[in-house]
Amino acid sequence: MEDHGAPSFRSMGVHIKVVDIERSRAFYTALGFRKVKDYGLGTSEPATYRGSFFAIGESSELEIADAHPNVCPEDFGRMVHDSKVSLFFRVDSLVPIIHAAASAGICLHDEPRVYTWVQDPLIRTIELVICDPDGVRLWFVSDATEEEQANTQAISRADIYRTVPDYTPKP
Repeated sequence: MEDHGAPSFRSMGVHIKVVDIERSRAFYTALGFRKVKDYGLGTSEPATYRGSFFAIGESSELEIADAHPNVCPEDFGRMVHDSKVSLFFRVDSLVPIIHAAASAGICLHDEPRVYTWVQDPLIRTIELVICDPDGVRLWFVSDATEEEQANTQAISRADIYRTVPDYTPKP
């Protein structure tokens, strides 16, 4: 067999099958995800279902949709009840994520925690988890600088993010 070289990956995308497209659009927009476009019913992009694309960093995308021709319709009505697969987002700081969540009434799944990596004890991250309306776990990770730790601890002590989840679109 002829060697054609290794694949050249340019970006990564994730497609989440959602129960309620409007609720999910409001959730991801509230957390600061940059919506690139909506498509489907009610838009200029024809499709028999509705969805949205969000840009992640320079070259990755998150797509949410309430149907897809290659996916069993029953999958769209099911919630995610485990953490077997989760999404990981490297961010400059957790502080804007926490404040955006608090402003939108989105609860953190867990308080921010500092992790030291076994392979290199000098590498430390601070991480938090938020579950989307369908139960998908979103891991937000930043470097655990002294300033980042102090800022997230101050927010944690203030309990500003402990609210009842409400993912309905805000006017």
